[in-house]
Amino acid sequence: ESGIMGELKNRIARKIMPERPLSDGLSTFFSAIFPNDTDAAWFSDLSTEVVEKIISFINYGATADDDCWPSVEKDLKDALLLLATQARAIGLSAPMRKRMNYKDLKDLPFFDFTKAAEDLVAAFETKSSDEYEIIKEQFQGQVLLCIDAFNDVYRHLDIFGVSTTVVYLLESAQAKLKRISDLVHLLSHQKISVDLLQYFIAELIEENNDKKSVTALLSQNFRLMSRKIVDRSAETGEHYISRTRQDYYLMFKKALGGGAVTALTVLIKLFVTAISLPLFVGGFLNSLNYATSFLFIHFRGYTLATKQPAMTAPALASKLQNVNNGGPIDELVSEITKIFRTQMVGIVGNVVMVIPTVIACDLLVYLLIDKHILTSPQQANYIFKSTNLFGLTLVYAAFTGVLLWLSSIFAGYVDNWFYLNKMTKVIALNRRLNFIFGKDRCFHVSKFLEANISSIAANVSLGILMGLTPEVLSFFGIGLQVRHVTLSSGNFALGLMHYGLKSFEMWPFYSAILGIMFIGLLNVGVSFSLAFFVATRSRNIKGGKKREIYYAIISRIREKPMDFLFPPKDA
Repeated sequence: ESGIMGELKNRIARKIMPERPLSDGLSTFFSAIFPNDTDAAWFSDLSTEVVEKIISFINYGATADDDCWPSVEKDLKDALLLLATQARAIGLSAPMRKRMNYKDLKDLPFFDFTKAAEDLVAAFETKSSDEYEIIKEQFQGQVLLCIDAFNDVYRHLDIFGVSTTVVYLLESAQAKLKRISDLVHLLSHQKISVDLLQYFIAELIEENNDKKSVTALLSQNFRLMSRKIVDRSAETGEHYISRTRQDYYLMFKKALGGGAVTALTVLIKLFVTAISLPLFVGGFLNSLNYATSFLFIHFRGYTLATKQPAMTAPALASKLQNVNNGGPIDELVSEITKIFRTQMVGIVGNVVMVIPTVIACDLLVYLLIDKHILTSPQQANYIFKSTNLFGLTLVYAAFTGVLLWLSSIFAGYVDNWFYLNKMTKVIALNRRLNFIFGKDRCFHVSKFLEANISSIAANVSLGILMGLTPEVLSFFGIGLQVRHVTLSSGNFALGLMHYGLKSFEMWPFYSAILGIMFIGLLNVGVSFSLAFFVATRSRNIKGGKKREIYYAIISRIREKPMDFLFPPKDA
């Protein structure tokens, strides 16, 4: 096997390079005749008469004994033996064996899989005998055991972390077992019917097109990785959903704490900007400022509202899957209501605290040195304009929503890597670390990281993304900036203190207020939408019930609009 990266390079190369000659093999021939993804469905819909004419045309003037046209049945048998050998090799490989629930090598259904395939091929000569039926049933049972063994590997990956290499081998082996089952079904008939051959050829067309598709490769092999990341985010996201009135007010208190810490973050960022450092150095210090602030908020038990959507969307996706499977829609609508009001109270708590905290700091500075923190009208005017609703504020806010989502994806990836590589044991049992720091300390650190690695990765990556991404993009002439609702509110307070009561006579003041409202909406909306999209795709959720869900949400808004802002009294 070339591995997923090798296969990816091969597929990209085939997209770029000229087509191979038709004499290169049946796969190339199929690609030339059936180049489109819709060709498999088109061939399946052909009438029996048309398919018979196609077969007659292909067989024109040829017999099974002709050297130029070998027997189709012999080719099918050879294909079955070859596929069985390949599936056996994957099943007995070390990455598979250690993830299967078999202690003895000889107990694995793959151990004598090739021999079983050879016995079946030999028995095809006597299709009508009872012995053949027994051998065929035994082989089909062994195929099912192989599938169950691979399902053990999937379950192991789902619990202990996903390896793209293992997933690639699994997808490849599962495809081979499916093809083996199709071949057995095809060869079991005394005479292959047109309908059966039509189905088999349609399957070949579809699988051949999938073998060329870069999208199909990435979708097949990263679906489980996405599911793992989403599930870990869903576990975290449950903590960001207030289900009772007590949870609601507790979330508000946590948001107040997050707003207070963010006020200091705003002031430090202003200082970094004021000393006019080189772009990269300034971006690095801003990243350090953000990451430290976010980590402090996390470990103090506070909350930053805009980080919630990327975590709560996966939790919502699991409820949507229940609806997709026939579950009640009311539960999903109730979950959406709880998530929405949690986001709102989080944003309100952040903004309500960050503005007075910044104002208090500005007043303290004014009492000490008789100057506001912002000393020039140009600075204050720039801050008001930076959140102007009619500028690029909305674009920057949406871009920040993307960064918020990317941090949650990175956190899920790091969490998966940590569990896949068993880093808890690696840190706790490493001899060198034990010698330097002691066994107890290594043990406690390993458990701490096991519980917090995802949150640490999310906060640090978000800090780096918000601090460095605009500077890196500016190097390429792309002027995207970060607009975060809590940080922008803190900056707004600085501008307000500089102008004082005159602010209320200025249009930029009111435009900035509107801008901050839309910044919060886009921060939350974009990050939530992206996370929800990935979550639903990873669970193969279809859109069949979307309209019904939309009607249910609209109905809830009409009946109980205040539930989207405040928890009901009986909650």
